[in-house]
Amino acid sequence: MSKNYSTQIANVIKKFLDEDDFRYSFDSDLGIFRFGVSLSKGKMKNLNFLIHVQEKDFLTYAIAPIGADVNDKKVMF
Repeated sequence: MSKNYSTQIANVIKKFLDEDDFRYSFDSDLGIFRFGVSLSKGKMKNLNFLIHVQEKDFLTYAIAPIGADVNDKKVMF
């Protein structure tokens, strides 16, 4: 399978993630980085990130996994 993404851009992103000690995975066939960030304050506890490297740019997605507390009667009414 040919790589349809810029390895130069991927290397810059990899360098940044490595320097800040992120734990991530990289799909070298698709050019996609995946990692999560824990948040200490607020109701949202973590964010999941996906960085999709393309030929001339990259897209960053932040996914906030949220859900209702099934033990909270006000929320579940």
